[in-house]
Amino acid sequence: MPSHLRRFLVAVAAVVVFSAVQLASLRTFGTAFDVALAALVVAGMFLDWRQVAVLAAAAFWFLNPYPEVSRELVLFVALPTLFAACRWFVPWRPRAVAAIGIVTLGAVFYTLIDYRLALRELPVLAMDGTVCCAVTLALFEVAARTLGKMHGNSIIG
Repeated sequence: MPSHLRRFLVAVAAVVVFSAVQLASLRTFGTAFDVALAALVVAGMFLDWRQVAVLAAAAFWFLNPYPEVSRELVLFVALPTLFAACRWFVPWRPRAVAAIGIVTLGAVFYTLIDYRLALRELPVLAMDGTVCCAVTLALFEVAARTLGKMHGNSIIG
C-alpha cells in the first residue's frame, strides 16, 4: 500500500474514532472536549491540506448529521485546513507546532463563534485547550511512530 494512502487511512480512522468519542461524551455528559479537532490537527501534520479539508468536512458531518451552512461549519473546516496549509511556515519542532496549533485553533474557533461567551467561559476553554493539547501530543506520538514521515518532510522533533 502506498505510504500516502496509508497515512490518509490512518488519519480517517483517528478522526472517526475521536469524533465518536467527542459525540459520545457530549451525549453522555452534556459537554465534550474538542478531540475531533485535535485529530484533525495531527492529520494536518501528516497529510496534504486538501485531504485535511475532506476529513474536516466529514468529521463535521459525523458530529452534526444535518449541518447547515453556518459560521461553525465554515470555521470547523477552514481552520484545520489553513493549519495544514501553513504549518511549514512555522520553524519549530513538529510537536510544538501541533500543540500550539490545537490551542490556537480552539481559541480562534470559539472567539470567532461568540467572543463574549468565550471570555465568560475562559476556565472551561482553558481546560478544553489543556485536554486537547494532551490528546494532540499523544496522537502525534502514535502517528509519528506508526507512519514515520510527515507530509513533505521527515519528522525532526
